[in-house]
Amino acid sequence: MKREHGFTLIELLIAMAIFLIVGVMFLQIFLFYIRYSMEVKSKEIAQALLTEHMSRLLATDYYLLTPGTENVTVTREGINYSITENIIAGVNYKDLTVSVSWNLFGKNFSRRTESRRSPP
Repeated sequence: MKREHGFTLIELLIAMAIFLIVGVMFLQIFLFYIRYSMEVKSKEIAQALLTEHMSRLLATDYYLLTPGTENVTVTREGINYSITENIIAGVNYKDLTVSVSWNLFGKNFSRRTESRRSPP
């Protein structure tokens, strides 16, 4: 009996299963990389927002810094960042606090920075 050259159905199914498993593994790695990259980028944006807002407060004349809390929401690259500026007046100083919070993939993140200003 003459044997045909080629693959049997079982061999093809096993090869397809192997390719499927390897493909799913690569997809998981790719999705993890995308998620991780977005998380890192969102943290960089949050740090830039902190720096921007704190720099503005530090550049403001001491006597124009009014005690209280100000909230603002900004959107960068499709993510909403909630920024809170808080000024607390002491006897001879003002404490400045800027916090940024955001949500990414159902996970909450936040960053915060503080500084103390004295009168000139």
